[in-house]
Amino acid sequence: MTSAPTKVASPVRLQRNLFGADDVIGADDSDSWGTPLEVIRPVVDFFGNIDLDPCSNGHSIVPAKRTHTIVDDGLTQEWQGNVYCNPPYSAPDEWVKRCMLWAHAGQIDAVALLRPDWTTQWWHRWVRPATARCMWQDRLKFRRADGSGTTATFCSVLVYYGAHYARFDRIFSPYGEIQ
Repeated sequence: MTSAPTKVASPVRLQRNLFGADDVIGADDSDSWGTPLEVIRPVVDFFGNIDLDPCSNGHSIVPAKRTHTIVDDGLTQEWQGNVYCNPPYSAPDEWVKRCMLWAHAGQIDAVALLRPDWTTQWWHRWVRPATARCMWQDRLKFRRADGSGTTATFCSVLVYYGAHYARFDRIFSPYGEIQ
């Protein structure tokens, strides 16, 4: 078995999009949104169990065996097993890259919840080569620490890296188009 890629550093503050402009990114509280239960249910159905949530927070309801928060920096930790990743939307690049590289190395199977942005380099480098994508059919209502939620002003995509395309298609096709 191939060893996992080396650990990566935390995300940078600027991200170059396909048009050569810098997209401003940050690590403020605006990135601290919890995954809705309507997403967690099919992810658990797909995996059976979630071994790791490397992008967790204090109000997460993701039933992962292990979690990492911004405090212990999930990008610098070991990833194994079934990984569910809802990265900071302001800086998804390194998280999605890690999902793909570690899945290709046979260390993990990963599902990442992302805001689709095909105008960025990270989308073309790390999302297009994914095993499958589920373009979620409805706008999601993300959870805040106080229990409130807000419906997103954008669409969402679940990106899968692993060897179980048929199962992903079967479980996620009721929620959106599979690509």
